[in-house]
Amino acid sequence: MVDLVLGDARALRRQASARDQHKLDEYLESVRSVELQIDRALNPPERSWVPPTRPELVPPADGIPPGATSTCRIMLD
Repeated sequence: MVDLVLGDARALRRQASARDQHKLDEYLESVRSVELQIDRALNPPERSWVPPTRPELVPPADGIPPGATSTCRIMLD
């Protein structure tokens, strides 16, 4: 978006005071920032981190109830 109006902004910048030039630069930078955020949202970078594999599930030892609910009840009792 900024690229489309950059020529007009340059012409305006030549006619503006130093303070107005500074404000124009701030405005164009903020618009460019939003443009980059939109681009990142539409084209997210690839992940460099890969989650580890799931751990192997080991059944409980003999004498331990197999379900979490029954184990909790026993522990609370």
